[in-house]
Amino acid sequence: MSNHISTATNYISPSRFTDSNIFNTADTENQSYKFTEEELDSLALFFRKYENELPQNLAHFSRFVENYVYNKMTIAEVEAFFSKA
Repeated sequence: MSNHISTATNYISPSRFTDSNIFNTADTENQSYKFTEEELDSLALFFRKYENELPQNLAHFSRFVENYVYNKMTIAEVEAFFSKA
């Protein structure tokens, strides 16, 4: 499974992050970020642990991350994984 977010992946478009624009927040429309598996796992646990405190504008992203984790694991693995939260 690819780890890019756009439709069912962890690659956020519209474009690519480069070392030269990683800290340039003035042009965020042309930036993107490729999440590692570890980052997505950590985000999923974080979102689960703090789900009642998450701002509403992160709800869609939180569901996306959780679904990504669900889709790469068995039910038993998911239950064990989220028991860490």
